[in-house]
Amino acid sequence: MEKKCNKCKFSQGLVLGAVGGLLLGLFITNVQDTESTTSVKATKKDETLEPVKKEKTEDLINKTLNAIDQGFEKINTMISDIKKSENK
Repeated sequence: MEKKCNKCKFSQGLVLGAVGGLLLGLFITNVQDTESTTSVKATKKDETLEPVKKEKTEDLINKTLNAIDQGFEKINTMISDIKKSENK
């Protein structure tokens, strides 16, 4: 009899937890949506946004590519160091 009751309590807890998580998720999503809508409205009122220039975009792309190249160089150095230490 107790096992059946424990299963019922587990099922009830599972359902209540799922419903509570769903409600909390909806509440958090609604709050975040309201905040982002408010910030978009404030930005539209200010109209201080400047259009993205082609040069700025190209600079960002070049910086990103350079960072990626540096990362690969570091990885290659680390791999070669590991291989050298294994051969010794």
